[in-house]
Amino acid sequence: MPEKDYFVYESSYVDDPCSIGPATKIWHFSHIMKNSRIGAGCNIGQNVVISPDAVIRKYYHQWIGINSRLDALQAAVLRVKLQYFDRWSAGRQRNADHYRARLAKLSVPVTCLSPAPYQTRHIYNQFVIRTSQRDALQECLKKQGIGTEVYYPLPLHLQPCYSELGYRRGDFPISEKLAAESLALPVHCELASEDIEHVCQAIRSFYADRCGSAQL
Repeated sequence: MPEKDYFVYESSYVDDPCSIGPATKIWHFSHIMKNSRIGAGCNIGQNVVISPDAVIRKYYHQWIGINSRLDALQAAVLRVKLQYFDRWSAGRQRNADHYRARLAKLSVPVTCLSPAPYQTRHIYNQFVIRTSQRDALQECLKKQGIGTEVYYPLPLHLQPCYSELGYRRGDFPISEKLAAESLALPVHCELASEDIEHVCQAIRSFYADRCGSAQL
Protein backbone atom coordinates (compact mmCIF):
# COMPACT_ATOMS: atom_id res chain seq x y z
CA MET A 1 0.00 0.00 0.00
CA PRO A 2 1.27 3.52 -0.72
CA GLU A 3 2.84 5.20 2.25
CA LYS A 4 4.73 8.38 3.04
CA ASP A 5 8.38 7.68 2.26
CA TYR A 6 10.03 11.04 2.56
CA PHE A 7 12.30 12.82 4.96
CA VAL A 8 11.82 16.46 5.88
CA TYR A 9 14.56 18.65 7.28
CA GLU A 10 13.70 22.04 8.76
CA SER A 11 16.16 24.87 8.95
CA SER A 12 16.19 27.76 11.36
CA TYR A 13 14.19 30.87 10.70
CA VAL A 14 15.72 33.32 8.29
CA ASP A 15 15.18 36.85 9.47
CA ASP A 16 16.92 38.81 6.74
CA PRO A 17 14.13 40.59 4.85
CA CYS A 18 16.60 41.47 2.10
CA SER A 19 17.03 37.79 1.22
CA ILE A 20 13.81 35.78 1.30
CA GLY A 21 11.58 37.62 3.69
CA PRO A 22 11.07 37.94 7.43
CA ALA A 23 10.48 34.93 9.69
CA THR A 24 10.77 32.52 6.79
CA LYS A 25 11.51 28.81 7.09
CA ILE A 26 13.43 26.70 4.60
CA TRP A 27 12.48 23.03 4.28
CA HIS A 28 14.26 20.29 2.37
CA PHE A 29 12.31 17.24 1.18
CA SER A 30 14.14 14.04 0.26
CA HIS A 31 11.84 11.42 -1.21
CA ILE A 32 12.58 7.68 -1.51
CA MET A 33 9.72 7.23 -3.99
CA LYS A 34 9.21 3.50 -3.41
CA ASN A 35 6.20 3.47 -5.74
CA SER A 36 8.38 4.39 -8.74
CA ARG A 37 9.54 1.50 -10.89
CA ILE A 38 13.25 2.23 -10.55
CA GLY A 39 13.33 5.21 -8.21
CA ALA A 40 16.82 5.50 -6.77
CA GLY A 41 17.70 6.22 -3.15
CA CYS A 42 16.16 9.55 -2.07
CA ASN A 43 15.96 10.50 -5.71
CA ILE A 44 14.09 13.76 -5.25
CA GLY A 45 15.62 16.64 -3.41
CA GLN A 46 13.75 19.90 -3.07
CA ASN A 47 14.32 23.06 -1.09
CA VAL A 48 11.15 24.92 -0.27
CA VAL A 49 10.98 28.46 1.02
CA ILE A 50 7.88 28.91 3.14
CA SER A 51 6.70 32.27 4.37
CA PRO A 52 4.53 32.46 7.51
CA ASP A 53 1.34 33.01 5.51
CA ALA A 54 2.05 30.39 2.84
CA VAL A 55 -0.51 27.67 2.14
CA ILE A 56 1.03 24.47 0.77
CA ARG A 57 -1.18 21.94 -1.02
CA LYS A 58 0.05 18.79 -2.68
CA TYR A 59 -0.15 18.95 -6.50
CA TYR A 60 -1.12 22.64 -6.47
CA HIS A 61 1.78 24.62 -7.88
CA GLN A 62 2.35 28.32 -7.36
CA TRP A 63 5.60 28.46 -9.33
CA ILE A 64 7.09 26.68 -12.34
CA GLY A 65 9.96 24.54 -11.06
CA ILE A 66 12.71 22.25 -12.31
CA ASN A 67 12.89 18.46 -12.33
CA SER A 68 16.56 17.49 -12.34
CA ARG A 69 17.77 14.52 -10.36
CA LEU A 70 20.05 12.02 -12.17
CA ASP A 71 23.43 12.54 -10.56
CA ALA A 72 26.25 9.98 -10.44
CA LEU A 73 25.03 8.47 -7.16
CA GLN A 74 21.53 7.91 -8.51
CA ALA A 75 22.93 6.37 -11.68
CA ALA A 76 24.99 3.90 -9.62
CA VAL A 77 21.90 2.81 -7.68
CA LEU A 78 19.84 2.52 -10.85
CA ARG A 79 22.43 0.30 -12.55
CA VAL A 80 21.81 -2.27 -9.84
CA LYS A 81 18.04 -1.88 -9.81
CA LEU A 82 17.66 -2.15 -13.60
CA GLN A 83 18.38 -5.87 -13.49
CA TYR A 84 15.13 -6.34 -11.54
CA PHE A 85 13.05 -4.01 -13.68
CA ASP A 86 11.44 -6.62 -15.95
CA ARG A 87 10.44 -8.78 -12.99
CA TRP A 88 8.95 -5.84 -11.12
CA SER A 89 7.07 -4.71 -14.22
CA ALA A 90 5.70 -8.22 -14.79
CA GLY A 91 4.39 -8.25 -11.23
CA ARG A 92 2.56 -4.99 -11.76
CA GLN A 93 1.13 -6.20 -15.06
CA ARG A 94 -0.15 -9.32 -13.30
CA ASN A 95 -1.76 -7.24 -10.55
CA ALA A 96 -3.36 -4.86 -13.07
CA ASP A 97 -4.88 -7.82 -14.95
CA HIS A 98 -6.15 -9.20 -11.64
CA TYR A 99 -7.81 -5.89 -10.79
CA ARG A 100 -9.51 -5.66 -14.17
CA ALA A 101 -10.82 -9.21 -13.99
CA ARG A 102 -12.12 -8.97 -10.43
CA LEU A 103 -13.69 -5.52 -10.75
CA ALA A 104 -15.44 -6.61 -13.95
CA LYS A 105 -16.76 -9.76 -12.29
CA LEU A 106 -18.00 -7.78 -9.28
CA SER A 107 -19.79 -5.37 -11.67
CA VAL A 108 -18.81 -2.26 -9.73
CA PRO A 109 -19.45 1.02 -11.58
CA VAL A 110 -15.83 2.03 -12.13
CA THR A 111 -13.83 2.33 -15.33
CA CYS A 112 -10.53 0.45 -15.53
CA LEU A 113 -8.24 1.95 -18.13
CA SER A 114 -6.62 -0.46 -20.58
CA PRO A 115 -3.28 0.08 -22.34
CA ALA A 116 -3.42 1.31 -25.92
CA PRO A 117 -3.08 -1.50 -28.49
CA TYR A 118 0.11 -0.08 -29.98
CA GLN A 119 1.99 -0.44 -26.69
CA THR A 120 4.18 -3.51 -26.34
CA ARG A 121 3.76 -3.46 -22.56
CA HIS A 122 2.55 -1.25 -19.74
CA ILE A 123 4.69 -1.02 -16.59
CA TYR A 124 1.83 0.36 -14.44
CA ASN A 125 3.59 3.02 -12.47
CA GLN A 126 0.02 3.48 -11.28
CA PHE A 127 -3.16 1.48 -11.77
CA VAL A 128 -5.90 4.06 -12.18
CA ILE A 129 -9.66 3.64 -12.10
CA ARG A 130 -12.27 6.27 -12.85
CA THR A 131 -15.40 6.92 -10.81
CA SER A 132 -17.75 9.85 -10.38
CA GLN A 133 -17.65 9.21 -6.61
CA ARG A 134 -13.87 9.35 -6.42
CA ASP A 135 -13.45 11.39 -3.24
CA ALA A 136 -16.04 9.41 -1.27
CA LEU A 137 -14.52 6.12 -2.42
CA GLN A 138 -11.04 7.26 -1.48
CA GLU A 139 -12.18 8.24 1.99
CA CYS A 140 -13.95 4.90 2.44
CA LEU A 141 -10.84 2.96 1.44
CA LYS A 142 -8.68 5.11 3.71
CA LYS A 143 -10.82 4.20 6.72
CA GLN A 144 -10.10 0.55 5.95
CA GLY A 145 -6.35 1.11 5.79
CA ILE A 146 -6.16 0.98 1.99
CA GLY A 147 -3.85 3.61 0.57
CA THR A 148 -4.79 5.33 -2.68
CA GLU A 149 -3.62 8.45 -4.51
CA VAL A 150 -5.01 11.07 -6.87
CA TYR A 151 -2.66 11.84 -9.79
CA TYR A 152 -3.45 14.76 -10.28
CA PRO A 153 -6.42 16.69 -8.80
CA LEU A 154 -5.85 19.91 -10.74
CA PRO A 155 -5.09 19.89 -14.48
CA LEU A 156 -2.20 21.94 -15.80
CA HIS A 157 -4.26 24.71 -17.35
CA LEU A 158 -5.79 25.50 -13.94
CA GLN A 159 -2.54 25.48 -11.98
CA PRO A 160 -1.78 28.86 -10.38
CA CYS A 161 1.69 28.91 -11.96
CA TYR A 162 0.09 28.98 -15.43
CA SER A 163 -2.61 31.55 -14.66
CA GLU A 164 -0.96 34.08 -16.96
CA LEU A 165 -1.96 31.89 -19.93
CA GLY A 166 -5.55 32.90 -19.30
CA TYR A 167 -7.23 29.49 -19.32
CA ARG A 168 -10.43 28.99 -17.33
CA ARG A 169 -12.37 26.04 -15.99
CA GLY A 170 -14.26 24.50 -18.88
CA ASP A 171 -11.58 25.19 -21.50
CA PHE A 172 -10.34 21.57 -21.38
CA PRO A 173 -13.34 19.52 -20.18
CA ILE A 174 -11.78 16.10 -20.74
CA SER A 175 -8.73 16.94 -18.64
CA GLU A 176 -10.95 18.37 -15.93
CA LYS A 177 -13.19 15.30 -15.91
CA LEU A 178 -10.20 12.96 -15.63
CA ALA A 179 -8.74 15.04 -12.80
CA ALA A 180 -12.03 14.78 -10.90
CA GLU A 181 -12.58 11.04 -11.41
CA SER A 182 -9.16 9.32 -11.40
CA LEU A 183 -8.00 7.26 -8.43
CA ALA A 184 -4.83 5.14 -8.26
CA LEU A 185 -5.10 1.83 -6.42
CA PRO A 186 -2.22 -0.11 -4.83
CA VAL A 187 -0.45 -2.09 -7.57
CA HIS A 188 3.05 -2.79 -6.25
CA CYS A 189 4.58 -5.98 -7.63
CA GLU A 190 4.77 -7.54 -4.17
CA LEU A 191 1.04 -7.25 -3.52
CA ALA A 192 -0.51 -10.68 -3.01
CA SER A 193 -3.72 -11.81 -4.70
CA GLU A 194 -5.43 -11.64 -1.31
CA ASP A 195 -4.50 -7.96 -1.04
CA ILE A 196 -6.06 -7.17 -4.40
CA GLU A 197 -9.14 -9.17 -3.50
CA HIS A 198 -9.43 -7.17 -0.27
CA VAL A 199 -9.28 -3.88 -2.21
CA CYS A 200 -11.86 -5.06 -4.76
CA GLN A 201 -14.25 -6.25 -2.08
CA ALA A 202 -13.89 -2.94 -0.27
CA ILE A 203 -14.81 -1.12 -3.48
CA ARG A 204 -17.79 -3.43 -3.97
CA SER A 205 -18.97 -2.79 -0.41
CA PHE A 206 -18.72 0.95 -0.97
CA TYR A 207 -21.07 0.81 -3.96
CA ALA A 208 -23.35 -1.77 -2.36
CA ASP A 209 -24.00 0.65 0.49
CA ARG A 210 -24.94 3.37 -2.00
CA CYS A 211 -26.60 1.47 -4.83
CA GLY A 212 -28.00 -1.51 -2.97
CA SER A 213 -26.41 -4.95 -3.11
CA ALA A 214 -29.11 -6.20 -5.50
CA GLN A 215 -27.80 -3.87 -8.19
CA LEU A 216 -24.23 -5.20 -8.01
